[in-house]
Amino acid sequence: MPATNPKFRIAICGGGIGGLALAAVLARHEREDSPIEVNLYEGRPEITTFGAGITVWQRTWRVMQLLGIDGQLAEASVRPPNKGIGPGFTYRRGDNDTNPFTYHTVMLPYGSSSMHRADLVGVLKSNIPSRYKIHVSKKLSKYIEIADTDGQIKHIELTFTDGTTAEADILIGADGIKSAVRSTMYDLAHQHECSLDIGRDDCPRCSAATPKWTGMIAYRYLIPTERLKKVNPNHQGLRSTLCVRRFTFEYLDCP
Repeated sequence: MPATNPKFRIAICGGGIGGLALAAVLARHEREDSPIEVNLYEGRPEITTFGAGITVWQRTWRVMQLLGIDGQLAEASVRPPNKGIGPGFTYRRGDNDTNPFTYHTVMLPYGSSSMHRADLVGVLKSNIPSRYKIHVSKKLSKYIEIADTDGQIKHIELTFTDGTTAEADILIGADGIKSAVRSTMYDLAHQHECSLDIGRDDCPRCSAATPKWTGMIAYRYLIPTERLKKVNPNHQGLRSTLCVRRFTFEYLDCP
C-alpha cells in the first residue's frame, strides 16, 4: 500500500472578515487533490462580528467577483454597487439646522456599496467548505517554532488560552488589533535579532507590536432606518451615499 503524503497544515487565527476571506480564497483556488489541511481558530464562542455597517469600494468588489460571491453580496447589500460612475462620498455642512447643504461630492467607479457586517461575514462563512475545520472558543495565547536537530523549523505549535494545543506548518494571523500572532512574532524576533539589554516594549522596532492609544476619540452614533424615516423621510442618509459631516475630535493627555 503506497504511503500517504502528509497534508500541509494551514492555521488561520481569527474568524473575522480577514480570516474568513482568506479561507474562502483558498477554497476557491484549491484543486481536488490539493495536499492542504485548513483549520480556522476563533476566540469567541461563535463566528460573529462587531459593528453595524461596512462600505465596499470597487477594488474590494472586484475581489468578491473573483471569488464568485458578488451575487450573494448584492442581494445582502443595503445599496448594491453601481457599475457606472456613482457618488462615493458626499460632504455636507449640517451644523446649521435651518440651511444644511452639500458642498462637495466625490464621484467614483461603482460608487459605494453598503451592507451589514454580519451579512458579509455570513456570505463568506457560507463559502467555506466543510472540509475546512472551524474551531470556536479557541483564543490563541502564543506559539512556538519546533525545530529538528539541525535547527530547521519542522512545524509550529499553537497554545490556546484553554490550555489545549495544535500543530501547523504555517500560521496566518487575522486576530485583530491585539493579535497574539503578531505579539509572539515580535517576541521571537526580539530574542533572536535585537539587544537583550532592553525589553521588547522599549525596543525601537519591536515596541510596534504593542497597540498604543493615540489619545484621539471619534464619536459615532447609529440611528435605526425606520426611526429616521418617521422623523424625516427625505433625509440624505436614506437616499444617497456615505455622508461626511463635521466630526468632533477630543484629545486627552493620558499616561
